[in-house]
Amino acid sequence: MDWLTQWRETLMPSSGMFNEGFMTGLSAGLILVLLVCLLLAAMRGRRRCRGVTVAGENGSLFVTVNAVREFVARILCDFKETALHGVELRRRRGVLKLILDLEVLPDTAILPLAERLRERLISEAESKIGISSGLQVDLVVRSLSANEDKIAKQARRAAVPTKPAPPLSATPSSPESADF
Repeated sequence: MDWLTQWRETLMPSSGMFNEGFMTGLSAGLILVLLVCLLLAAMRGRRRCRGVTVAGENGSLFVTVNAVREFVARILCDFKETALHGVELRRRRGVLKLILDLEVLPDTAILPLAERLRERLISEAESKIGISSGLQVDLVVRSLSANEDKIAKQARRAAVPTKPAPPLSATPSSPESADF
């Protein structure tokens, strides 16, 4: 133990100047690394979106990720060989990226399916949601072991009601019933 005490005394004289300088330098280095990491995180920005804002003539429309998930699930009802696991939205540099996590039946040709699905999603998003440009659809195939029963169950869950609701009228039906 005597050699340890001698080594410590050679590195840290009794005045403690080395110890204080070392701790100051170490603290400054750690703070600098932390600031660089925070700066990089702030520059990178948030990757995931909570929804899509579509600008309109008299205001804007905000469509949440949940609504986009239901929109995609209804479109996937026409693609009997796929099951949806998840939907993620990301916006980076003006490009909206829609990432779909799918399961596909084993004997499906994936490339033609992917192209048909991308084209359909982009055209439907443009006509129904109002996303006119800057939409990129990325597909992630999780596995090639989708169960047909699972796909049928998902299609039933996302099925569109057969009888539409009656349209709402902006004007009262008779002048007597109007309270102005």
